[in-house]
Amino acid sequence: MPLAAAARAALTLLLALPPALAVHAAVTFARLDRGPSTARSGRPGPG
Repeated sequence: MPLAAAARAALTLLLALPPALAVHAAVTFARLDRGPSTARSGRPGPG
């Protein structure tokens, strides 16, 4: 029985991982700056 429980837990994690990664990617993409950033690029900005 412990082996069956471990297999069920592994399967649950395996099935939950792709949606979690998709949500993480969407949230990360939404938080990215849209324009070119001069603060972290090492190049001087305009002006």
